Amino acid sequence: VNAASMFREVTMMFIRIGGLHYQDPDFLERFQRVIYLIIAAVFLHQGSLSRVSIDDKGTCAKVTFGLPPLYHNDDPARAVKCGMMIRDHVRPMRLKANVGITTGTVFIGYVGSTTRGE
Repeated sequence: VNAASMFREVTMMFIRIGGLHYQDPDFLERFQRVIYLIIAAVFLHQGSLSRVSIDDKGTCAKVTFGLPPLYHNDDPARAVKCGMMIRDHVRPMRLKANVGITTGTVFIGYVGSTTRGE
């Protein structure tokens, strides 16, 4: 634990995109469009895209609101607006965005070793 480590309240948003199947021939094009939409919405609402994964649960993203230096008193509301924007923008692509949002206190700091850490 270093001097820059802290505990603070953040809002996490988890997004699962339904309807994207990696076996589809146009998967990469659609996946890229969805990721661009997510990045644009997160940037607009001043959050941080923490992770994108494709696994047995589908295409998922983890977004954080309240990480330094981008923290605001209304981060939970920003997360809701961001999630609604993503949902509305993937709908015309015949995709579905399942969004979950939670707020709580987390540890922020470097964890791990010099070879594997985050």
